[in-house]
Amino acid sequence: MSPLHRIKVSNPVFFSAFFGIIGFLVSYYYFFLAIMLMDSLVQCNQVISNQYGDWHPPIMSKVAL
Repeated sequence: MSPLHRIKVSNPVFFSAFFGIIGFLVSYYYFFLAIMLMDSLVQCNQVISNQYGDWHPPIMSKVAL
């Protein structure tokens, strides 16, 4: 008998693992690579406009992009 026959669908561990994997896949799909927060958007705008503020050093803006 294969090991899959021993798993009972009504097992609470099965449900926890199942919903954990589903939650991981949903978050991986929506947030693949990164989330662009306001801080990242400001840094991208500084690189595009080539006008840097004193919050992020210019070298960090060049390294990030």
